[in-house]
Amino acid sequence: MGTPTFIGYSGAVNRNGSNNEFNINNDDPVTLIISPNTSAPDGGDLTLTAGDTNTLFTIVASDGTEIVANLDGALLEYGDTGIMEDGLSHQYVIITVGGIDYMFLLDVSDPTDPSITNPFSNGNSNPLDPDPSGGDPGDSVTVCFLNGTLILTPDGEKRVEDLVVGDQVISLSGTAQKLIWVGAREMRGSHARKHAPIRITANAFGAGLPLRDLLVSPQHRVLITDWRAELLFGVSEVLVPAKHLVNDSTIRVETGLQEFSYHHILFEQHETVFSEGLPTESFHPGEMAMAALETETRAELLSLFPELVDHMGIDRPQSHMSLKGFESRGLAAV
Repeated sequence: MGTPTFIGYSGAVNRNGSNNEFNINNDDPVTLIISPNTSAPDGGDLTLTAGDTNTLFTIVASDGTEIVANLDGALLEYGDTGIMEDGLSHQYVIITVGGIDYMFLLDVSDPTDPSITNPFSNGNSNPLDPDPSGGDPGDSVTVCFLNGTLILTPDGEKRVEDLVVGDQVISLSGTAQKLIWVGAREMRGSHARKHAPIRITANAFGAGLPLRDLLVSPQHRVLITDWRAELLFGVSEVLVPAKHLVNDSTIRVETGLQEFSYHHILFEQHETVFSEGLPTESFHPGEMAMAALETETRAELLSLFPELVDHMGIDRPQSHMSLKGFESRGLAAV
């Protein structure tokens, strides 16, 4: 079963309703060693829960002193951070051991590694939400299609997970556009539940729109063609995040999936493509979208396209006008 080891910090959660943070107590990192409680009736495990008694922690200070040894620890919370001091978003876990809270990052086991920028370098400002400027927490998974989604190509519909770099996809303009990068992210268990996709049922927007049920990430934007868009925004077609289209009937959060994968497709420019017959956007590598990618996926994309490093904070051209949350709600209210 092993004994996973992480380097993290002790501190306290500060939730003030806007900028939720984990403020560390000092600048000294601690080593957290996780092990199963073999004396438990089931032999112990490494699964953290709120009332955990099957998992033990040994916590060692930076000078080698054991703070606690083989003590029960409990999960306080987990999720995705906002942009930390290294310019990235990370998957975090906060546990309580011996009455003290500790935070560590699942995707950066050693933030003190001198070859990287320590995400915790500003100890009193570790954002606990994907968008510390006021976005919805829990939506850090970026624009993705669920595995099994059929994408229209010149050779007919293909599953998104079968597309490879160099394949061509039909865009809304009717032209074939070449894929320059594809990416994927596995979702399981609690992470799958936290980032549950949006299910858009067949014909939700009219006959054949979509042709079959379509599942996308909450932030994935759908092209809406509507007289209300023309009235409010002066254009007949707008992109709207799927989460803002939820009506708990024909469009709803799909909470029953325990394991799936999200897939990204990238072209030379932002495109609108056909997924299950419905016009939806391709991956758009803006700052927040890049930060939401897993570390290895982000590194792969930046190694292929290093110019993105210098352009992540710049507004890149989009295929259509994209509505913000309040604009989406305004559209629905008309």
